[in-house]
Amino acid sequence: MSLDSHFDKTVASVRPLCGGHMPPAPERPMLYALTTISGSIGDRTPAICRSFERAEAIVLRNEGDIWETCYSLCVIESLIPDALYGSLRGEQYWYAWDLEGGQYVPIHKPEAYEGIVGFCE
Repeated sequence: MSLDSHFDKTVASVRPLCGGHMPPAPERPMLYALTTISGSIGDRTPAICRSFERAEAIVLRNEGDIWETCYSLCVIESLIPDALYGSLRGEQYWYAWDLEGGQYVPIHKPEAYEGIVGFCE
């Protein structure tokens, strides 16, 4: 199975998340890496934000056209600043591009990405 067909299958299997994401209140300052994902082009991290709210606003508004007609999935990951190993907390907030609505919508983590953390480049 090619990378593109595997990715297309993953995108087709996403499940909407009613009510959107509700991140836990961090016990210390966090950073939030926003990474867009495409099957043939790969991943890229267009933003790292100081708050979940700012990162999510970029995604939901498609600021700077982060979709670019090809990044069907997007994930926001929480990071502990100034940490070496273990800087990823494992908190992820997933979104999929809705072609009909022309925007990213919150989704459950795709099964194909279960157990994977550290998408930011």
